[in-house]
Amino acid sequence: MTITGTGFATGASVAFGGTAATNVRVVTSTSLTATTPAHAGGPVTVVVTNPDGQSGMLAGGFTYQNPAPTVSAVSPSSGSTAGGTTVTVTGTGFLTGASVSFGGAAATSVTLNSSSSITATTSSHAAGAVNVVVTNPDGQTGTLSNGFTFSAATETVLLADDFSSNQIDTTKWSGNLFSGFTDTAVPLAVKNQQLQVGPLDVNTTGSHYNGLRSAQTFSFAGAYCYLEVLTPPGVNTAGDAMLTIGTDVNNYYRMYIEAGTLFCQRKAAGAKTALFSEPYNAVNARFLRIRHDATAGAALFEVAPDNGGVPGAWTQIFSETWNNSIPLTGIVFEVKAGTWQSEVNTPGTVVFDNFRAAVPH
Repeated sequence: MTITGTGFATGASVAFGGTAATNVRVVTSTSLTATTPAHAGGPVTVVVTNPDGQSGMLAGGFTYQNPAPTVSAVSPSSGSTAGGTTVTVTGTGFLTGASVSFGGAAATSVTLNSSSSITATTSSHAAGAVNVVVTNPDGQTGTLSNGFTFSAATETVLLADDFSSNQIDTTKWSGNLFSGFTDTAVPLAVKNQQLQVGPLDVNTTGSHYNGLRSAQTFSFAGAYCYLEVLTPPGVNTAGDAMLTIGTDVNNYYRMYIEAGTLFCQRKAAGAKTALFSEPYNAVNARFLRIRHDATAGAALFEVAPDNGGVPGAWTQIFSETWNNSIPLTGIVFEVKAGTWQSEVNTPGTVVFDNFRAAVPH
């Protein structure tokens, strides 16, 4: 490159961001040429130093551009349309903070292993071959065309109910909750093809919950269950809307909405632990899902927006190693709502829909 200025003397040196340039040649007292050294991306100061030690500088005078990333391989190169496939993306030029997308759907759990390797988990997507794109924080992208193929999900359905029969299906559900006391005085009904609990109690002390539990128990190894929350309890109350999976009152995983907050919870060997909380977003977290990742041996908590009555792309909000106190066999599914203290404001009626539990293959 050529540097222009004044007072350049024969024998002058040049540095870019503190790193010495090579092939420096003073052409005139106002012009010299030099070859840039390697340097991290971003703007740097250019300094010319004469043999007598005097120097001149231009702050931000040169900007190093990171090379654009490239994507050369994805392994495995196919997975379920339901998402949840953990893949390794191989290429070059990956930077900290890089994101990954599959057919335009953002991947979750993106981890930079090195400048040439990223692991990520696919989100749900329609069947077919899609482009895999890695985007660095500087906006540069690398693409592997048709690098991943989503295949139509095949799975064994454990329990599914869209409540379209407008009645409680007693072959699927029992009214005896397993995670706490059942108050049958709290209204429970299937109306308008939806499960409705409430109106929840006002100005009533104590625990008052009602809902449904699965009539059978299931193996949850490698499985998931999700639930759509159409109407949560009032944000100015501590009323609850809950999705719980477990074996008994002392051992379960749960996602619930209370006071405008979404919580993830574990109760193991009788000890209750708050795992995660964030402000509840009724659009982005319309569907709640608890999943067992058999490969990683993990419990995953995920949310998704509505996509025409089915979940959109899932977003993982928390994960942990599956707790050994919560068996993967003999699992019961439970959907309930209620109050645990006297409420001055009206919690309202909690409305659920589209419950599904299944094991993908």
